[in-house]
Amino acid sequence: MAQGNFAIGVLFWTDIEQELSKDINELKRFYPQFFNILSDSKLDYEETQKKDTENLCKLMNCIDMDSVHHYLESAPKYIKMNFLEHVPHIHRMISNPTFYLYDKELENKIITWASKWFELYFLIRKAPYIYNVSTDNLVFKFSNSSDSEEDIIWKDIVDIMSEFMPLHDDLCKFIYEEYPKVNLNKTSIFARQFYD
Repeated sequence: MAQGNFAIGVLFWTDIEQELSKDINELKRFYPQFFNILSDSKLDYEETQKKDTENLCKLMNCIDMDSVHHYLESAPKYIKMNFLEHVPHIHRMISNPTFYLYDKELENKIITWASKWFELYFLIRKAPYIYNVSTDNLVFKFSNSSDSEEDIIWKDIVDIMSEFMPLHDDLCKFIYEEYPKVNLNKTSIFARQFYD
């Protein structure tokens, strides 16, 4: 040290955790999941509810929730292209660092629902669909051979849809009951501008 050098020490994760634990605000900043974000005060609840409503509106303004059943009503044989076109919009919104929900039940429902939508999206992209421009549908094409891989993909799409649709309906119901200021009919109408 006398020669102008400086000391170097090795820190392990446990050392970092111990340092973080000395300051409750820093600990909350890096580990918010371990703290009750909503305090008992009515003002805090109202403020976080307001922020969640705003973020939820932003997300729903890019999703035509009303049309999801329509997009998939003839699936897996026919799937409306609009169903797939939603994925980049949803992904961009929920992965944005400014999209934060204080209501962890709402957050969990959205993440579970979106993950299932993405899973279905990737499965559809892998399947032997052909795009029909005149109907704006993806049409599942079976080859003339008895290819069991097509049967497997068909069944997988049916299975994922059977998981996705109840999640979609449950999310809509949750929003109607817990976030009545978010009008899914209006947000769906607004979102259609992105897909028509």
